[in-house]
Amino acid sequence: MNRKKILLVLNGQEYSTQEMQFALQHYTVLGSLLVGMLLQELLPEHGKHAVTPDHYKQHLLDLLNKQANLKAVRFTMQPGPHHLNDLLRESHYADLAVLQQETFEQLCGLAKQKGLPDLLRLVSCPVVVLPETPAPVSQLVLLSNGCPESMGTIKAFINLFPHLCRELPTTLLLQKENCQVRDLESEKALVDYLRYHFKDLAVHKWCDDTAHTLRYAVDPAQHALLVHEGYDTAELPANLHTHNMTRVLNMPWPAEMAVLPLQDGQATLPA
Repeated sequence: MNRKKILLVLNGQEYSTQEMQFALQHYTVLGSLLVGMLLQELLPEHGKHAVTPDHYKQHLLDLLNKQANLKAVRFTMQPGPHHLNDLLRESHYADLAVLQQETFEQLCGLAKQKGLPDLLRLVSCPVVVLPETPAPVSQLVLLSNGCPESMGTIKAFINLFPHLCRELPTTLLLQKENCQVRDLESEKALVDYLRYHFKDLAVHKWCDDTAHTLRYAVDPAQHALLVHEGYDTAELPANLHTHNMTRVLNMPWPAEMAVLPLQDGQATLPA
C-alpha cells in the first residue's frame, strides 16, 4: 500500500481519538502523514471549556507514541483553529478525510448556513464518517446504481483500502430502476471488475419495491463499512441501518471548481 495523507477533522467538543485510531488501524505505511484540523466554528460556545490545538496535538501524540509499531507514521496539528474554507482548501491536498458522525452533521449544518448546501461538492477527497460507536469492520457494502458517480466512489475506495477489498466479504447492492435491467453488458462489466478487486463478492439487485429484501443481503449484526457517493442518509434504504455503519463517501470534484472565498459568511456554488 502506498503512503497516504489523512486529514483528521476535529470538532473540539472533547479530546476524541476515534479519528486517529481509525487512521492508525488502516495506514501504517512508512511515511504516512496524519494532519489534525480543529475547526473554530465547531468549538463550544463562549464560556464553556474548549480544547486548544496545542493541547489536542499533545493528546494525540501521546496516543501515537504508545503504539510502538507505528513510529513510522507522522502526525502534525494545523496551528488553527480553522474555518470551513480552510478545511475545503486542505482537502485538495489530502487523500482522505476522517471525522465523526456528529462532526459531519455539524459541518453540513454550517455549510447550509453559509450558502453551501452540498458540502461534498466542495470537499475534493473521499470522506470517512465514523458512527457514534465505532467497531471493527467485518463486512463491506457497496451501494451503486451503475452510474459513473458511483463507480468513481468505488474506485476511490479500492485505491484507499485495498487490504479490506482482499480480506472482507463484500456485498454489491445494485439499485435498478423499477427492477428493470437497463444495460446487461455494463452490469456484467461492473461485476467482473469488482470480482477482480474484491476477494469475496456477492451481488444483490434491488429497487424501491424490493427494498425489504436488503435485510437478507446485509447482516445487521455484523459491523459494516458502507461505500456510496451521496451524503444524505435520508436517501439511503432504511433497512440498511446506516447509523451503525462506518461510511466512505465521495463526490466527484469538477476540475474547474476552485476553493470559494466566503464573503460575509456566504458563498455561491457554480451552476
